[in-house]
Amino acid sequence: MKTILSTIKKYKILLIILVILSLVCAYIFSPNKNFPSDTGEYRPVILGDTIEFTQDGNSDLYVSKNLGWGDQEPIYRCTVEPDIYMKLYVNNDDQAVKLNVLAAGSFPEPYKSQEVKVYANETLIATWIVSEQQWHTATIPAKLIKDHQLDIHFNIAHPFTPDGDTRKLGMIVSEIKLDKIYGLETQKQIKNWLYKHIKKIIGELTPEEKQALTEPVQPTPAN
Repeated sequence: MKTILSTIKKYKILLIILVILSLVCAYIFSPNKNFPSDTGEYRPVILGDTIEFTQDGNSDLYVSKNLGWGDQEPIYRCTVEPDIYMKLYVNNDDQAVKLNVLAAGSFPEPYKSQEVKVYANETLIATWIVSEQQWHTATIPAKLIKDHQLDIHFNIAHPFTPDGDTRKLGMIVSEIKLDKIYGLETQKQIKNWLYKHIKKIIGELTPEEKQALTEPVQPTPAN
């Protein structure tokens, strides 16, 4: 009977700790969805959400022809100018942001791929070689994002105009996603917070509960 009570106490304590960990992670890693009522020409984007460049997607909210983007195709949208832009409002909480773009390249002969330079607020952050469809990524340092405003600029090295077409093609884009990157200082703060509160929980345990937490669980004898 004593072993059973000890086991129950142990799992009860561990369950409390797991619930706290879950609540902390949900609070820290949930995206900030609070945007000002007026963000001007910058379109609010929730970090972690996907901008889908499909017929039923939401890319119309974030791109337009005057920013170098073509018409919506069934499963993608092409870039149609040598310079393409996105103007986004991001709640990055002073953290770096990872830019993810699922795209294929459109390029003239004799090239085998398209070279794309990526800028964030006029600073070069990556040079991509885009050929077959795959994910391309770039890190946007927190210091580049001023007042939550993020200007993304794609520069196409070798625009391609097919016969009978007037567009200057570069990338064939299917999805774009921005994710928050947690720096070492934030990770340290999370660890300190968890250590402090778990230590507090353990400190409030009775001697019997502390003993139950450290005792190995005894297997139940077979009948």
